[in-house]
Amino acid sequence: MLKAGAAKVDITPNPGVALAGSFRPVISTSIHDPLHARALALDDGRCPLILATCDLIAIERADVLTAKDIVLQKTGVPPQNILLAGIHTHSAPAPCGLLGTDREDAYMAWAVPRMAGAMIQAWQSRRPARVGWAGASAPEHLFNRRFHMKDGSVRMNPGRMNPDVVEPVGPTDPQIVLLAAVDAATADPIAVMGSYALHYIGGGESGAVSADYFACVERALNRRMSRAFPVIWANAFSGDVNNVDVFQPAPSVAPWERMNQVAESLAARAAAAWETMTFTDRAPLAAALQDLPCRRRVNTPEELAQARALLAQPGEQHNDRVHARDPLILAEWPLVEPAPVQAMRIGGLGVAALPGEIFTQFGLDLKSRSPFPLTMNVELANGYVGYVPTLAGFEQGGYETWLARSSRLEPQAGPAMIELALSLLHRVHGVSA
Repeated sequence: MLKAGAAKVDITPNPGVALAGSFRPVISTSIHDPLHARALALDDGRCPLILATCDLIAIERADVLTAKDIVLQKTGVPPQNILLAGIHTHSAPAPCGLLGTDREDAYMAWAVPRMAGAMIQAWQSRRPARVGWAGASAPEHLFNRRFHMKDGSVRMNPGRMNPDVVEPVGPTDPQIVLLAAVDAATADPIAVMGSYALHYIGGGESGAVSADYFACVERALNRRMSRAFPVIWANAFSGDVNNVDVFQPAPSVAPWERMNQVAESLAARAAAAWETMTFTDRAPLAAALQDLPCRRRVNTPEELAQARALLAQPGEQHNDRVHARDPLILAEWPLVEPAPVQAMRIGGLGVAALPGEIFTQFGLDLKSRSPFPLTMNVELANGYVGYVPTLAGFEQGGYETWLARSSRLEPQAGPAMIELALSLLHRVHGVSA
């Protein structure tokens, strides 16, 4: 019989840490809402699985491996059977060096064991359970953030009501994919995991720590179900998608309220989809993970010399200086880095997990070719390799393609990840019940 357990552990920092995702360091001054690591453990007696997220912008592969090793020692669950992903809030401590912010080493040394603790607690709390899965649609919150401009360029986030905008470059993925686990005897919720391709919402008070809209979904769904249980809301492939409709004026609501509005809408769709689920205690489980060696793009000697010259000039930090610093940092990194690609099976649900900010077109392509009738995509999983644009995205250019720590792999990396993910999905799909 299937067993499931879930847990939620606080990873909220003290004020004073640098928050990730900005061109200039932003120091936390307050806590708008707490950060957590959340985990769902599944066990069919043959294959244990743990699916977890942490309320951070991303998580480096070395930290993932540390957390997985702790879990292995305490539970015996092998690393390839564990999925650990960041959600991509820009209002949490920096888990790696990005843009103008350096990694918060002390915070991560404290937080990583707590992430492992959430997974261990989930495993230790497992009990007879049934699982169900379903899809829903919520297209109205999603907008591709890359646009063709009248001058022929492609620009990210060109601003609302910009008269030079022609049309969006790429698609969005409106599908919500849900996995729910309930107590076998009482049908009370144990946990639900959801995946939705919305980068983040953001825009709250500067310096305020927050899990962004992701945690709002948990509060909204808990209210609808009149139960308190972990909602593990993962980010699907959304590297080029946000919640800003540039063809409309800015909404009158504050950013925190906007997060709640989107969350209430998504929770309503999730609750409705929950009602359609057929729950079973006979869902075969399987997992596979393989590191894909990916080459890094490199700067020319001339570009590196220009970067050194710019940084040698006096002046305050600004975007150009940030982009000058990254090539010099990358020049010291290995030319090849592993990108962990993972697939899981939970009954008739497939899960594909990749380690970067993946363009949405890849997610649509993967779902259309998956052997599963329903596939959950999870980005920022098991490591961080930066943006992963499509080949067309690289040809068009724009922010997500600029060589930096946040976008460093060769253009062929994305297609190679998708092909490997599909191969692994077929492998786990072939596991018999």
